[in-house]
Amino acid sequence: MAADVTIPRLGWSMEEGVFAGWLKEPGATVRPGEPLFMLEGEKATQEIEAVDGGVLHLAPDAPATGQTVPVGQLIARLCAAGETPTWAPSSGPAGGGAAPKPPAAPPRQEQALGSVRSSPRARRAARERGVDVSRVRGSGAGGRIRERDVLAVDPAALGAAAATGGPVRQPITQVRRTIARQMVRSRQETVPVTLTAWADATALLAARAAAKAAA
Repeated sequence: MAADVTIPRLGWSMEEGVFAGWLKEPGATVRPGEPLFMLEGEKATQEIEAVDGGVLHLAPDAPATGQTVPVGQLIARLCAAGETPTWAPSSGPAGGGAAPKPPAAPPRQEQALGSVRSSPRARRAARERGVDVSRVRGSGAGGRIRERDVLAVDPAALGAAAATGGPVRQPITQVRRTIARQMVRSRQETVPVTLTAWADATALLAARAAAKAAA
């Protein structure tokens, strides 16, 4: 029997997240506990592990990398070998029972840029720093670019937009949105107070000096 793959809740107040890419290809055999996809919540991007095992079939409306998804959305199914999943009319072709057609451009954990491949974290770091990821030397298998490869380079040396003095657009991620919301809330609801106190540490300093002398 097919097992549903849905968007999990990463925190009590989480209602939606940002899909950050698949870690398994469609049609791959997945074992329980293996990282299946990446999801950006309010605090961090996490690898989401498979609860069940089976062959991965993406939903016809499976999210693309960078797409905002609600908690509980069905994005794939894990099926037994030779099993064909069925999808509800709202999530698939009319008739429901027909085998779904694969998405025209299924999300991938790695994105080909010419002969360069990069992870979702590397692409996000490149966008935030204004780095041309196609010009970064990858340290992963087959030259795959990882996040640390992007963070290790000087954007100015790669001809980034920031080096030209022009503006650099940065996407508003779920983490940034949460930080902004909490900062505004703190400013509106918290009274700024500065507390200053004095303490006589003469005896403490004398005891410290005596201990050092004895040692």
